[in-house]
Amino acid sequence: MARAAVVACASMWIVTLLAVASFAQDERCPDPMAAVRSAEQDAVSFFLRDSELALTEAIAGMACGPRATPELLAPFWLARGAIWSFLDDGRADSAFAAARSADSDHFFSDYGEGIEARWKQASAPAGDGGNLILRGLEDGDWVSVDGLDVSDPWPIPSGLHLIQVGSGDKARFARLLDMASGAEVTVVVPASGEAVAAPTMKVAGVVPFIAITGPILRQKGGYVDASGEPLSWRLQVQPIAAADPAGRNALQLHRANLVTQIGIGAVGGAALYSGYLWTWDATTGHNIDTGAAWVFAGVSGAAAGGASALIVRLIRRRKGHRDDIEAAANRTLGGAPR
Repeated sequence: MARAAVVACASMWIVTLLAVASFAQDERCPDPMAAVRSAEQDAVSFFLRDSELALTEAIAGMACGPRATPELLAPFWLARGAIWSFLDDGRADSAFAAARSADSDHFFSDYGEGIEARWKQASAPAGDGGNLILRGLEDGDWVSVDGLDVSDPWPIPSGLHLIQVGSGDKARFARLLDMASGAEVTVVVPASGEAVAAPTMKVAGVVPFIAITGPILRQKGGYVDASGEPLSWRLQVQPIAAADPAGRNALQLHRANLVTQIGIGAVGGAALYSGYLWTWDATTGHNIDTGAAWVFAGVSGAAAGGASALIVRLIRRRKGHRDDIEAAANRTLGGAPR
């Protein structure tokens, strides 16, 4: 009996620790300025991957903190430009222009004279800019571009920008935007309290909805649009589906299903291991009466079997949620109201 109690207690602690860790992660709001300073040091040391990760953390901080300020945006875009410059990426000039737009006097001298010369020559891309379409805004939300409040229909100058959406004095969403002249870029804002995908350095505008030809089709290797262009399930299909109300609900069910599967799998694994221990006791006669050991082994085995059956049902339901997500994405591409 003591062994069963230990196994059950250990299982409960594992589930509790996972929940606490998840809660702590959700509640933590990184300091974006500290992350940018870390990115600067990593970039000048040519630890470019580490620098990228630090800038990703800065975006996470801007997605839960106050409106960004020039004091934050200038070094952020400067670090972004420095990384791209070191990688010979042509977008470096756009990042330097965004840094100068935020604060034309700020430069981190450790980047060196070559970066400084390129930064000084950078200018905003030519053109009249384009329109930003935000889906999923809620009553009371404010929208900020580069730290300044904007209003519908959000005409945005050409170049790189930071979008923030929030209420009160805190943001709940942040995304980078690359606006081309004459473009129309759609960004889906998650609902309050909805699980938000991990922050990313991906720049919105690279794959606008209008560049995808419906319908979305599932193939063995993934997804394609009607023209045969490969699509990313996470970065394209899911965000497009989130623009549809039923799609947002299907996405939430899809994610909840996965979390439930993980939880039941942990419980089933603990029950299976407990059954193994009780069977060992029953066959060897150690620790407990053989008859009682067989009873406990049977109970543990039944629990493991029940967990397995539930997981099979959840997997089937998950497939249905995925079908609903695909249908919602196709409704969006078919002209769902904005």
